Amino acid sequence: MKNKLHYLFLFLFVCAGVSLTYGQYNFIRVTSFCKHNTDIYIGTTNGIFKSTDEGENWSGSGLSSMNIQGLSVSTKNELWAATNSDYGLFRSTDAGTTWINSSPPLALGFNDIQFDSSGGILAASDYDYLYRSSDNGISWLRLGYTQIGNRLHKIKTAANGDIYVVGDYHLYRTGNLGVTWSILLQKFLGADFEFESDSVMFYGAESANGGIYRSSDMGITWAQRDSGIVQKTVHALLSVEKDILIAGTTPNGIYKSENGGVSWLKTNSNIKIVLALFRVNDTTFLAGGDSGVFKSTDRGNNWFRRPGMLVQADEEYTGSGRFINWLYQNNPNPFTISTQITYQLLEQCEVTLTIYDILGREVATLVNETKPAGSHTVNFNASNLPSGVYLYGLKAGPPAGSGAVKLAKKMTFIK
Repeated sequence: MKNKLHYLFLFLFVCAGVSLTYGQYNFIRVTSFCKHNTDIYIGTTNGIFKSTDEGENWSGSGLSSMNIQGLSVSTKNELWAATNSDYGLFRSTDAGTTWINSSPPLALGFNDIQFDSSGGILAASDYDYLYRSSDNGISWLRLGYTQIGNRLHKIKTAANGDIYVVGDYHLYRTGNLGVTWSILLQKFLGADFEFESDSVMFYGAESANGGIYRSSDMGITWAQRDSGIVQKTVHALLSVEKDILIAGTTPNGIYKSENGGVSWLKTNSNIKIVLALFRVNDTTFLAGGDSGVFKSTDRGNNWFRRPGMLVQADEEYTGSGRFINWLYQNNPNPFTISTQITYQLLEQCEVTLTIYDILGREVATLVNETKPAGSHTVNFNASNLPSGVYLYGLKAGPPAGSGAVKLAKKMTFIK
């Protein structure tokens, strides 16, 4: 009965739209990372969060309910945030406790905020412009008005001071703070851009089958480098060191290359939609997307998500995280007759997978036995049940039940 009440409580909160994520924050997706002093910040589509322990746990850090697309730290050690909404740009002088609107007049949504070699602020607009401020956001100059002709996504500044901007279907470069621009690449829908060295760079495209492109001559020529990546919808790139790169894709998660992008192998991760990658140190990396924050402590080969690392608003994750690696959303969802539920175990343990109706009544027990480590898929046939929203709860742990991990998700049955 206690477990039923636990899941009923979860279910009612989910249906009411109240967050059940750790820290009571209801976010949708992680879009960006930055490091300020020793703390790591993430931008999400529902505000900014901060971690003081390299991504293990997160707490709110302002601008809640805003769609944060970019985060960065200025030469004045101030936090800056770009919001893809009417709110524009914000800066914080107190590590995210309070935020000051510092947007250009009449400007709307922004996708990225970065800084040039002279300390100027660069902001990529969602509406065709690049803005620059040399007085900490008091006044703004619009750059490339007649030369940059599409939505802007990412900004990167090279060691020599050149500024690179990723647009919808172009990669631009300026060597004179935006007075003149050159088009380096005109291909697919751009998403990210990464330097490996002063002359070697990579471009990721998020169009269907867009892929990854490499230049070894500062963008003069490009070669496609994405063999092994399925569907090639690339949202994020991270250069680890010479010839070693990590790519975040949709819907196939994280890939790694150790030969300069010539070939790629899928890493061991359960995240499917990756929108941002971040390097904490030489061995520890973070990935963000539609499933919160994932972490790797072995240079990107294996990724995990523990309970404190933010979960979606339609699920709950409690316990130590020792036994369960992931509980997937059922597929298909919604479903008409039957659906499949997949979960992954880190080690052998006792598993119970139970279905509940909207009133918290148990309608089916799909699993109640010891299961080995690995991935498991169970079929649920609802043909004898009425249409509606149901909850499936997974409990895994030692035989005595102490220290068990519980996860829950909702699903919709349409008869």
